[in-house]
Amino acid sequence: MIKYDVYKTPSPREEEPDHFHARAVSKGVITYDQLKNDLEYASSATPGDVSLIMDGIVSQIKLHLSEGESVQLGDLGTFSVGISGPNAIKRKAINATNLEVTDVYFRPRKKLIGDINRKAKFESTRLKHHSIEYSDIEIEALLTDFFKDHSFISRREFESLCGLTRPTAVRRLKELCSGKYPLLEREGPRNSSIYFPTLGSFHTVHTRQIPSDEIGEADDPCFITR
Repeated sequence: MIKYDVYKTPSPREEEPDHFHARAVSKGVITYDQLKNDLEYASSATPGDVSLIMDGIVSQIKLHLSEGESVQLGDLGTFSVGISGPNAIKRKAINATNLEVTDVYFRPRKKLIGDINRKAKFESTRLKHHSIEYSDIEIEALLTDFFKDHSFISRREFESLCGLTRPTAVRRLKELCSGKYPLLEREGPRNSSIYFPTLGSFHTVHTRQIPSDEIGEADDPCFITR
């Protein structure tokens, strides 16, 4: 049984109504060891044989991904890697020495989705997983307290700090980074960005030094009094 909850998507335009959509709610995580035990009970293989095969598959997936190859695992789908490096204005600043693998992507096959759909049943969850509805002032107060001891915040930290779901956190961070007087400034690649308070916002006085050859000439800072 797949549990689901209904969320509201605020309309970007005041004259348009908000919309609602469903999201799956996880009932828990089946661990690697649990999968091994399930396979042991469902087959005549010994625990040692199951571990040998499963560990071998995982090892081979890691090996081929590290070689830059995509790995198709039967009817499940395909694994591939995502990489990241410095956000520079000069092409030569990006090279093999400052790149790293930052993510592993999974693209399911249509057959996998079809097989799951044929067996799936849905039920509304009784527990709500919605974001806490903080006002802009309350969000700013939480960030002001956070930046007393930290120079920047990540999206995950922002989610935890404000009790937000990921989509809501992304939207609120975008709002904080926009407008005539943005309160936050995003830096780094899209999938691993960090957010610094703009000069004077959240009662911050600390600054950070970024080499000029990486970011070019900086604009004149805007001083903000909150």
